[in-house]
Amino acid sequence: MAFCRCFSRGWNDSSFSHGKPVGHDYPGKGNVGPKEAAQFCINHPEAKVIFAHFGGGLWLYELMPEMKKYLQNARYDTAALPWLYQPQIFQAIIGAGILEKMFYGSDFPILSFERYKKIFNQIFGEKEGVDNLLGENAAKFLLSRC
Repeated sequence: MAFCRCFSRGWNDSSFSHGKPVGHDYPGKGNVGPKEAAQFCINHPEAKVIFAHFGGGLWLYELMPEMKKYLQNARYDTAALPWLYQPQIFQAIIGAGILEKMFYGSDFPILSFERYKKIFNQIFGEKEGVDNLLGENAAKFLLSRC
């Protein structure tokens, strides 16, 4: 599991990248998945955490009332979207009521911003969802710590 901690401006936020327990293998894919990520949130409810790559599916567990409580400080980014998921994943995310917990993540320079923007515009058109994904959601989350 890749781990990064940010202490600037007094923040104690964490960002994790972990593997998906199913799907294709690729170099660097680990064996730490949603179970371990959820356990981190359970053990550290005060930590505000951003999970890369849609949290490896962790966001699905937000539909379970007890897990929604444990994942209240969890957020998810869209890194590797074109490689991992079909754009219809956002229909499920909207249905789960957690679009506000999603942030744009790119895997730049491997994947370009334009590639993501095309996908987001295809899904949301010029609606508020694009602006929220591209920065509003992250700004609200990060500024709530100031």
